[in-house]
Amino acid sequence: ERSPKDLVRYALNMLGDHAKVIKSEEELNKFTVSDPEYMFVGAFSEDTDLKKEFLLQAESLREYFKFSIVTDPELLKKIGQTNAVVGYQPEFLRSKWEPSFKVFAGEPFDLKNFIQSARVDLVGIITKKTTADFEISRPLLITTFDIDFEVNKKHTNYVRNRLLKVASEYSPRVTFAMGNLNMTHFYAPDDRYNDTSPLLTVITKEGWEYTVPKEVEFSLDNVKQVVEDILSDKIKGKPFKTDDVPVQKKRVKKVVATTFHDIVLDESKHALIEFYSPYCSHCKQFIPVYNELASRAREESGLVIAKMDAVSNSLPRPFESRGFPTIYFVPKGRNSRPIKFEESRSIDNLIDFMQTHSKEDLKFVEPEEKFLKKPEEPAETGEESAGTCSGDAGEGQCSAGKSEL
Repeated sequence: ERSPKDLVRYALNMLGDHAKVIKSEEELNKFTVSDPEYMFVGAFSEDTDLKKEFLLQAESLREYFKFSIVTDPELLKKIGQTNAVVGYQPEFLRSKWEPSFKVFAGEPFDLKNFIQSARVDLVGIITKKTTADFEISRPLLITTFDIDFEVNKKHTNYVRNRLLKVASEYSPRVTFAMGNLNMTHFYAPDDRYNDTSPLLTVITKEGWEYTVPKEVEFSLDNVKQVVEDILSDKIKGKPFKTDDVPVQKKRVKKVVATTFHDIVLDESKHALIEFYSPYCSHCKQFIPVYNELASRAREESGLVIAKMDAVSNSLPRPFESRGFPTIYFVPKGRNSRPIKFEESRSIDNLIDFMQTHSKEDLKFVEPEEKFLKKPEEPAETGEESAGTCSGDAGEGQCSAGKSEL
């Protein structure tokens, strides 16, 4: 939920130009310290593809970040960059441990990732809206406590400064973040909901969570020891729930939590993974489509078509399923950045989606007739388990019921 300050900030961000033109040094200095989120300056001496993309992203992401444009030659000298995008760290997070700005001068198609991941600082602040930005960089150590840079600034900086010192030694082998108490509730088991002292949670390289026992007090030495345990593989996260490992008999690989890493996150292959609920009518209707897709991909050895029951199995981070079916594509060699499929679930759309994001020509052939099956009837179930289904076949979803969250 947004606080009153967040609502005011949102309203101000949505007013006026999505990328204000800065014309003076005073305006530039004021802009780069004006927001509790990263601020982005497009420094351009000419029209380029990167400038066009910057303006598109400024329009798209203005709800979350502030953007401005600088074209004046003297101001470009002041910034020290030309034909680049500079992200400025919020003033209250600046420290001696890292630069207060980040520079992007790469390909335009990578700009959005740069903007969204900029907040992943040496010790960035993780929220429910930014979990995916942090969780792609694993292993990840999250420290949650009562963060308050205004009322409780001394304690907040006490914790953060110690994290910064450890992070300066171990980053990027381990990613560090800190979150408020609502993130304690998000990551930690129920028996720790009432804790307000700093708590440590590890997201392992495989995407599983490990909560450091609350008896381990927060200190510089203890944080270092946790990091050493992460790097020496002494900390092993595990899924909270998993089905037994199935015998693979079909073209669509059935995945469970304990086999997810080996099948879906195999660095040598692309993977398409469907998270489904056995109670979901849309999932039942999608069965013949997915079977046909797997049949058409049968001669492509570099692609895995898989599915997992997301009710009976925990999902590794950063994957999530808030409705069913949910589909992700995991590109070969880039398994830390799964891409969510959000179009109509047709064969053609799924193939086009994979071809686009694989950046290579995947081989698809005509399907075998035996895979063109009629959908099965949805299983009878109680309302609490099934959630709510809405939308047309191929586009709708069943929301997760209580047991699925």
